[in-house]
Amino acid sequence: MSRILTAAVIAGLALAPGSVAAATPAAAAKPPVAVNPTTLDPEAQAAIDAMGRYLRTLKSFEIVADGYAEDVLDSGQKVSIPGTLRYAAQFPDKLFVEIGNDRSLRRIYFDGRKVTIDAPRHKLYTDAPLAGTIATLIAVAYEKYDITLPLSDLFLWGDPARPVPAPQAGFKVGPETIGDTKVDHYAFRQPGIDWQVWITQGDKPLPLRIIMTNTQDPSQPQYGAKLTWTVNPVLAADRFSFTPAADSGRISLASVDGSKPQETK
Repeated sequence: MSRILTAAVIAGLALAPGSVAAATPAAAAKPPVAVNPTTLDPEAQAAIDAMGRYLRTLKSFEIVADGYAEDVLDSGQKVSIPGTLRYAAQFPDKLFVEIGNDRSLRRIYFDGRKVTIDAPRHKLYTDAPLAGTIATLIAVAYEKYDITLPLSDLFLWGDPARPVPAPQAGFKVGPETIGDTKVDHYAFRQPGIDWQVWITQGDKPLPLRIIMTNTQDPSQPQYGAKLTWTVNPVLAADRFSFTPAADSGRISLASVDGSKPQETK
């Protein structure tokens, strides 16, 4: 991929660990006074462990994540950029991603054999052979192509083969409500990032809202999203394969070391 398109793809993916649904009003829930934010509460760790185990039982899912990312101007002022992330996943090895806002639209297709990145507004796409699982795609995208999939921990939590590092600190903020759904609100801290998650109460602990704060940046920009789930849908095989339009142009996908993959057929 040309460095210009690579940058554009990453810019579109900056909807990633960086988009935020409206936070719960401060009056709705206050952290317990006795909480020590430098320790990891076992109840908070158990909650994300249970969420991960449940996510790994799903055979397929679709997610629509509506939120915003904060862009920090040279003046220090923050500008919120709304966007939408869509995932369709069929485990273990099929994934469709759409990341869009008014400035950028990117789609990623993975069928277990090949990954394709499409920039439909520019009528350009790039692809590379890639065999493996969704977890393989996440690792290779980051390590070889310097692309971070938004909210990628949703595919890794609860996977013993690719454990997600435990937070350094975390606690339960308290029970809350999102729409008509009862949730538990947790706050966590680890190097470079503070993050919060609202998890559905009961035996199907899905994350319904996520907010992340980049603490490495002095301005501490945030990303967050409200997640709408469809659990175990039947997904058509062609959802994960890409057919270029007649006027689309293919360009090469270059890795971070500058090498190019073999041509795909």
